Amino acid sequence: MSPPPRRLSDDEGSEFASAWTADSKAVLFHSDRNGTWGIFKQGINQDTAEVLVAGPQSLTLPRLSADGSWILYHERPKTPGPSTPVRLMRIPVGGGAPQLVLETRGEPDYRCARAPASLCVVSEPSADGKEVTYVAFDPVKGRGNTLRTIQNPTAEFLGVALSPDGTTLALSRTGEAEIRIRLLSLAGEPDHEFAVRGWPNLTGLDWSPDGKGLYCGSVSRKVARFSTWI
Repeated sequence: MSPPPRRLSDDEGSEFASAWTADSKAVLFHSDRNGTWGIFKQGINQDTAEVLVAGPQSLTLPRLSADGSWILYHERPKTPGPSTPVRLMRIPVGGGAPQLVLETRGEPDYRCARAPASLCVVSEPSADGKEVTYVAFDPVKGRGNTLRTIQNPTAEFLGVALSPDGTTLALSRTGEAEIRIRLLSLAGEPDHEFAVRGWPNLTGLDWSPDGKGLYCGSVSRKVARFSTWI
């Protein structure tokens, strides 16, 4: 039987968890508890969080590199404009000075596979909103090759998840009457698409640790649900 849920943080700020550490003993999250968005880590058995990166910029969405040696995150000005660059940054897991990985624009999402795979992918929407490009990157070497381009996206892609082995992107849109998940191959295999029958309005999408299933959430006017799909 699973233990009952308990609150990790008692802070009154807005906080968004986006990753676990490699040993699953601490959570990485961004918070505005100090007046601007910063990157934090808190152990599941600790009462207080450790500040990893803070400053005048807005710092969000911390995640681990595939080998677990880097913490990646977004950096943007506190008051960004439509053409303001978004910087993808890195710091060593053990601590150190922030370093630039690459620059992009818009509202990019990024994901990394898990070792022994090494692939990391960033999604880059075009300025006119007519396509989304998925680009490989290395946490140290920066931008790599273009992997896939999706033409004419008609709604916001909320879920963008890279499989643990780095071979498949799972995509879905929010705000639809029925969740549809697209599996895009990065290894030359056929793409697939399937529906989550009776479940509307995707609220999140990610792979299971073994890469054999997907987790997704759904919110309707009456109820919020969470499920696993194999």
